[in-house]
Amino acid sequence: MKKCTICIAILLFVNLCLSQTQNEIPEPDIDEMLFDALGRDEVSPVFLYERTTPIANLNNFNTENYNTASKAFFEQALQELYKASKSKKFISYKEARNYYFSSLTTKSQVKIGLLNATLYSINYDDINEENGAFEFKESRFIRINNKPSYTKKDVLVIAPLLTYAVGNSVTFSFENDLWFEDSENPIQSLSVDFGNGNSKVVYQNSRINTENLSVDYNTSGYKTIEFTATLKDGVKKTTFGQLHIKLPQASEALRNDPLVESVTNFVSTIPFQGYDETSPIYGELEYRIFYHTNNGNTQRRLLKPIIIIDGFDPEDKRKIHDSDSPRPAEEHTSIEEFMIYYDSQGVKQDLIEVLRSQGYDVILVNQPTYTRGTKTIDGGADYIERNARNHVSLYNHLNITLLANGSSEKLVIVGPSMGGQISRYALAYMEKNNIPHNTRLWVSIDSPHLGANIPIGIQSMINLLDAFGDSAAANDFYYNQLKSTAAEQQLIEQHKIGHLPDYLNGGSPVYQQYYSNLESNGLPGSDGYPQNLRKVAIVNGSLEGKKVGVEGEEDFRVHGFVDQLWWDVKVAEMNTKYMPEYGQNERVARLWRLFKPLRTASYKNNNQNGSLDVIPGRAKSYF
Repeated sequence: MKKCTICIAILLFVNLCLSQTQNEIPEPDIDEMLFDALGRDEVSPVFLYERTTPIANLNNFNTENYNTASKAFFEQALQELYKASKSKKFISYKEARNYYFSSLTTKSQVKIGLLNATLYSINYDDINEENGAFEFKESRFIRINNKPSYTKKDVLVIAPLLTYAVGNSVTFSFENDLWFEDSENPIQSLSVDFGNGNSKVVYQNSRINTENLSVDYNTSGYKTIEFTATLKDGVKKTTFGQLHIKLPQASEALRNDPLVESVTNFVSTIPFQGYDETSPIYGELEYRIFYHTNNGNTQRRLLKPIIIIDGFDPEDKRKIHDSDSPRPAEEHTSIEEFMIYYDSQGVKQDLIEVLRSQGYDVILVNQPTYTRGTKTIDGGADYIERNARNHVSLYNHLNITLLANGSSEKLVIVGPSMGGQISRYALAYMEKNNIPHNTRLWVSIDSPHLGANIPIGIQSMINLLDAFGDSAAANDFYYNQLKSTAAEQQLIEQHKIGHLPDYLNGGSPVYQQYYSNLESNGLPGSDGYPQNLRKVAIVNGSLEGKKVGVEGEEDFRVHGFVDQLWWDVKVAEMNTKYMPEYGQNERVARLWRLFKPLRTASYKNNNQNGSLDVIPGRAKSYF
């Protein structure tokens, strides 16, 4: 059994002129392309798979090795069925989220979604057309024999609409608003087994049992839920759903050091009004103090703080410790884990413990997601200026604590990545406003003081997969990460929604506003850098000027296939390239799909610094 090999893992990574000619071509009407080849009595199917891009590979779902659905799979499947019906049946995955996203803050309550549909596909073989019913020429299907025009598949997808749940007891529920069915073989009854051997009937006599179903768990891990449906034709069909359960006791046991103190909901005393906001908002952060362990210390007493700040983290997926995250440890890299390194002898070391043993109180700071009224603020991708004001309040608080504890020590502040931007802005702000920061050392680690870069080819491909590939994951990545506030503040080259023209070579108004604010912050003549302390910068680059690739070189290519009866059909191909050399024009993203127009993105590089995708990094004498 082959699964669709279309790879959307690209989505988990992180004046130029875009050619729009091919992308202005509207998506073709597959039914119109088929019209002349069909018999007079043939009716166009409700769900025709060629109307969308088959990322979920639904034609092969409900088979022995491909029959388990997660929340992400359910959303992609729903989106494909919605588009396969010309948006006439079901609803989009974004509309569906309105019925379960409000409950996602409660990690022990899980709603279950169901899809049951009859899905048709055109009987076509792109390698040997004689295997199918049609040949395809000049964007039209031509019948070549009397074989059936379509293949048919009854698809049943049922999934918990939460990926990571936390609790000893988890409550599941079915709801009418999340039950999507339009099938020639409808469900007559449905039972569910949550893995405890007890089967519960949740649908019978055209009625959904919407009562809450409480399930107790005594171990953490991925849990498989078994669903058995009896269909109209009398056949019983079994499919599975999956989510991860994390026991709170197991999580809490990971953090039992009496010299560790957690502080959440630390609210700033200085508000900030964002560029698109109507009123100032007081920001929020959270932190954890690992008190010093030298000289047999047993007290939570702040004496010698070193502050380490988290960087860019949309949706706050990176927590301070694994126990803070609903994700399993193997799928979560905590801020603490970034403190692990190997010394010159190859021995694994924990920087936090090394610093504690030397008398430092280590403070890890996270920018969480929080709410103000009806507004949700994604702290890990929020305005850098607001996060900086949060840190001004934190540094004031820590200095007051040091004074109360009789310590004469000054702060040491370490800012990796965007954390360097936040701390730079905070410290310079304090100097500008005559607020003593009492800091002796500021360390900036690989922070984008002149702007950040994500290859425009990658940005363009994600947009193409969203706009023309019906990819739910691409849409989420594009809007939640690439179009997050902090990303728009820092990215030099920015793919713009609508494309014409893209914000490239530092052309984004948000980018320009942020760096103007940054460089005008602080003391006169400082370019926004703090002055009254020692400064150290560590940069990931090449001192020898060695490039990390070749301008215009292809850096990503994937081909996608699905099974069609006994043959494979190539349904998609995508590739991206680095930005070309200065003055050169190059196609940097290409998305090909079967029966659909080619979608591309091309750019002329007018950046005199060259292709940002391959440059080794530059030096500037600020430090």
